[in-house]
Amino acid sequence: MTAKELLHSQTEDVGYQLEKVLEGISETNLDFKISPSAMSVRQQVEHLCEVYTAASEICRGEEHKWGEYSVDDKSWTNLKPLYLTLREQALKLLTESDDDQSLKRTSEFIIGHDYYHVGQLAALRIACDPEWNPYSIYRH
Repeated sequence: MTAKELLHSQTEDVGYQLEKVLEGISETNLDFKISPSAMSVRQQVEHLCEVYTAASEICRGEEHKWGEYSVDDKSWTNLKPLYLTLREQALKLLTESDDDQSLKRTSEFIIGHDYYHVGQLAALRIACDPEWNPYSIYRH
């Protein structure tokens, strides 16, 4: 297996886990926080939108100004499809090449970062929805 094939497998896996951790979340739980300094589901998904936007900009040779990104319409009906679209666009740009820099960026912006947020989101789901099955994020 090449490094590019491994990264592809991992981006597919973490994408599946993100899909499953967000699947069926109640609108009433989107703004729940485990602690005052933690991010809610809505905030994390908006943050993922910024990260995917930054990854795309960096791939195009642009500079991203961290912390200035904001989604105007933070409704779940807008935010969730937006995050999916931005993730897909970032992955397309990140994986166009298999040079070392592209592989490293894919690992940093998508794999490592998305897995981190899967854990954060799973902890939120467990805390606010005791009926949710945390093992549902795994394919095996």
